[in-house]
Amino acid sequence: MITVEKLHKTIKKRKILSDVSFTVAQGECVGLLGPNGAGKTTLIKCMTGVLHYEQGNITFHSKPIAQHKQDIGYLSQHTDFKPWMSCAESLRFFGKLSGLDAAVLQEAIPAVLEEVGLKGKESYKVEQLSGGMKQRLGIAQAILHEPQLLILDEPVSHSIRSAGTK
Repeated sequence: MITVEKLHKTIKKRKILSDVSFTVAQGECVGLLGPNGAGKTTLIKCMTGVLHYEQGNITFHSKPIAQHKQDIGYLSQHTDFKPWMSCAESLRFFGKLSGLDAAVLQEAIPAVLEEVGLKGKESYKVEQLSGGMKQRLGIAQAILHEPQLLILDEPVSHSIRSAGTK
């Protein structure tokens, strides 16, 4: 499904990724483990097209990953939900950014909120949500467009940060 081959990334003259290679098969769940500063988020940002890399290849179904951005669901470690927006408004905003039209969103938003355990919370403002609910909203945002590949960058950090702990 996804192949990373001999990936190299430098930021401000510091080598962050050096000769990283691996393959993830369809249906496989993979976690990146390592100390802070090891390059996990940098690798994820390269895989999602947020960052460009100097050398190597990332392919999805044997084609360059850049051709498949619409097939990737991504939950960054710092999702920027606006506190004054409701859950439904937030998902509508991110859904439009993913290229979904209004008719699809009208049907998909209630279904995805139910799937992540937020049924009945459509009109709750983000600022009213608990840390765990914000985490669920982030997952809803990442899966709203039914991606083939789901990438979560430190998904448990959302509720921790929301609780005021760092």
